Amino acid sequence: MPRPEVFDRADVIQKVQAVFWDKGYNGTSMQDLVDATGLNRSSIYNSFGSKHELFMLSLQEYQDQNMKHIDKMVVELLSPIDVLKQLFKGAAQGACDSENKGCMLVNCATELANQESSVQHWLAGSNAKMHAKFKELLDAAKDAGQITKQSDSELLAHYLLMSLQGLRVNGMTNQDPQLLNQLVGQIFKNIN
Repeated sequence: MPRPEVFDRADVIQKVQAVFWDKGYNGTSMQDLVDATGLNRSSIYNSFGSKHELFMLSLQEYQDQNMKHIDKMVVELLSPIDVLKQLFKGAAQGACDSENKGCMLVNCATELANQESSVQHWLAGSNAKMHAKFKELLDAAKDAGQITKQSDSELLAHYLLMSLQGLRVNGMTNQDPQLLNQLVGQIFKNIN
């Protein structure tokens, strides 16, 4: 009979998420995960399967956190276009943070999407969820008269997703807040 887990799974996933986010998948060793969690290797393997499975759980947690953040902004800001603008402004501001590690999902895409088909498939699903959220906000912005009714929400949602990912990648090497904010402004000029 397997022994019951005597640790908090959510806490372990948060700890390994921080390691993967900091070092990337390939740069993270099992010893790094042991050190971060305080668990021994057999406990990690028995409870989570493998390094890859633990990585995928940490990606899922990261995505869930991002979606909760957007949903919270929807409730707090009420204006769909303001939610989108705040999301982009937050990405630009985060790029200028001295401890900027980039977006974990974008980092994962640049590190693994062309090497691991399971990761590529998961990221495609993640992008589809973000696209759907952007489309929902754009449709609400059309209903509120914030963008023209003739706007193609489907296409604009793809444009915003691509722009956000590009902003995050660019922000890893270009940390000029004025330029990044100008780019955010230009992105939103393009969606009217």
